Amino acid sequence: MAGAFTAWGGHKGSGLGVSIQLLGMLAGSPVFPKQLEDFGFFVLAMQPDLLTPRDEFAKKVSTFSEAMRKTRRADEKVPVRMPFERSAARRAEQLAAGGFDVDVAVLGAVTALAQKEQ
Repeated sequence: MAGAFTAWGGHKGSGLGVSIQLLGMLAGSPVFPKQLEDFGFFVLAMQPDLLTPRDEFAKKVSTFSEAMRKTRRADEKVPVRMPFERSAARRAEQLAAGGFDVDVAVLGAVTALAQKEQ
């Protein structure tokens, strides 16, 4: 399978792939990770109002989001959404319905982690 896959999006997709690989290395990933292991984990957190006024940025994001939602759908049954809109709507529905269930093992692991941090 070596070389069987190419980056989607032509040169832009390839550039995005290279950027992601470099960010992974910045976070500790080896140059060539083996078999889905030893990957770096990179998180970028920004304070947008250091670069542009908060209200102006919020307006631009809203304008962009609305334009995205109005684009032609690939599937007429599935709306165009911005990232996390579906999960945010699902969360709101679950909370309105009284919450959601969490597996006991997951709850125990999260609780133990929270206690360890204190």
